[in-house]
Amino acid sequence: MTDDKIPQLQILVVDDVAINLAHLQALVKLVGHKPIPASNAAQGLQLLRNNPTIAACLVDLNLPDLDGVKMFKEYNNLVRNGLARKNLPWVLVTSEQNVVRLREAKNAGFIDIISKPPSAERIAEFLNTLQNTGREGRDTDPLFLVKETQASIDATLKAIITTQHSVAAKKLIQGMDEAKKRLSILLD
Repeated sequence: MTDDKIPQLQILVVDDVAINLAHLQALVKLVGHKPIPASNAAQGLQLLRNNPTIAACLVDLNLPDLDGVKMFKEYNNLVRNGLARKNLPWVLVTSEQNVVRLREAKNAGFIDIISKPPSAERIAEFLNTLQNTGREGRDTDPLFLVKETQASIDATLKAIITTQHSVAAKKLIQGMDEAKKRLSILLD
């Protein structure tokens, strides 16, 4: 690698669904970084303990052993005990639509939430911001990317709420239409 090249970051990617894990790995590679794959939380936590060069974590919410939020909390326990590098930025990559669970992730300390399937642009946006700050996984302010990603999290939550309301409204309208049909049959 020449001095004018930006160093490649190692990014932990955790997903229990093989196709999703492969997709995340491909996106991280496409952006020019090295994915470190794990298919469950325990494997991911082990990699964090053993690999101090990991610069960030992209984690699914719904994992078989621990969900992504519990994995993040376990990581923080490892940090408190001096067993893992502190202040790594964590991003939730999920298809979860439950606003309560997504807010829980946001409140736990995930710096961003990316909806599945993630696009190369969205992954690149996060990794480029991370790399351009020069603060990937360093012992600095753990919320250094919050300002850049807060709007993204809020937009994701707003889109989910809007979608849920749209679906509920459609079901209500369909129910009303069905009731009108039944009533017209009774009146005829």
